[in-house]
Amino acid sequence: MSMDKQHDIDLRAAIPATPDFCREAVLQAVRTYREERAMRRPYKMILATALALMLLCGTAFAIVNHYSVRDYVADGKPSVAFVEAIVPLETTATACGLSFTLGDAVFDGKDLAFTLTMAAGDGASPLYVAPKLQAFCGGRELEVDHGGFGGAYDFGFLLPSTDPGYALAADQGVNASLFNDTADGPVTWRYTLTLYRPTGELVDVSDWQPAAESFAAFEDRLRALHAEGRIGCSYGVDITDYLDAVASSPIDGTGRALYTTFDERLMSTGMFEVADTITFEFTTAVPEKVSLTGPATFDFDGYTVTVKSITQSFLQVNYVLEVIYDAPQPSEHHLEQFYALTDQNGSELAWRASMLDLADDGVTVTVTGSVTRISDEPLTAITFTLDHRMTIDQNDTAEDMPAFTVELSK
Repeated sequence: MSMDKQHDIDLRAAIPATPDFCREAVLQAVRTYREERAMRRPYKMILATALALMLLCGTAFAIVNHYSVRDYVADGKPSVAFVEAIVPLETTATACGLSFTLGDAVFDGKDLAFTLTMAAGDGASPLYVAPKLQAFCGGRELEVDHGGFGGAYDFGFLLPSTDPGYALAADQGVNASLFNDTADGPVTWRYTLTLYRPTGELVDVSDWQPAAESFAAFEDRLRALHAEGRIGCSYGVDITDYLDAVASSPIDGTGRALYTTFDERLMSTGMFEVADTITFEFTTAVPEKVSLTGPATFDFDGYTVTVKSITQSFLQVNYVLEVIYDAPQPSEHHLEQFYALTDQNGSELAWRASMLDLADDGVTVTVTGSVTRISDEPLTAITFTLDHRMTIDQNDTAEDMPAFTVELSK
């Protein structure tokens, strides 16, 4: 078995049970990893993409089928601080027979979530909806790392679906994080939906999905469709494979023409025209954060772990760990430093994201991550347990996983 194929299997094994379209979004990240590995792009970037998609398709911020952010958190019982931070939007815009309504939003100083309800009128023709989210604070634009529903945020989706048996749920959630920037005042968010009208026939290619090793042949078939003036789409909503086949991206290594924006990629196909644009704007305040630190070092077989910082908002807990190995490690791919977190009551905190970064010395690893915690009860302790569900060795059991507890105080 080739190493690349083994890597694909490792990542696929980490994908939790999710809706089909959501799993496909994660597997798209796996395909991207395989292709970009050949260009020697850092593994951690692609793994982060796959994990981020797992996040958006899993429990944290998966607001599907909920009109309000109140409805999807803490079994409908969000904390007082959470409720106080909710911004009611109740704004509707229509164009080309499509309707979009923003319900409400919540922002904790780092992460944003808001609800979106979509509808297509009777007889509306499928349009490709390409969303874009921007954040502005103090006269500058902040860098936004955005996600969305079913992995469709960055790539857009067809509305209405061309497949009578599949359609995105009417009520959806959109998520975003401030990537590296920090908001020091109110943040104005601009949410733009560009509606593209297909000028070629839409063809369902859901049954064409290939095994990983035959993906090149699948792209050849999509290019053949394109040459006939037709557009391949999956599940009646997704054209990302088609775009990958006929319009290269900035990270493409084939020598084909490169396009710096999604709009350029889409328009370069010659199969779409702009039908209309919808723009929403709303402002969120920056709530106070509580920084909790518990610097402590824990020794394990082959490595030590130092807790560098733990930061809590009303929505989440973020942490930074430094791991020092006794011997140099070959790559991030082989590291097993993903953790499950529980609070002082033994309740597991819903995983949101995690990232590994192996330093040039080969022994120092920075582990960053976040979990959801929405509660009025003070957080006084966190237990970190190496997560056997995210390790490469599928024979690992929960009983074998090293753990350590950090006491917290303001």
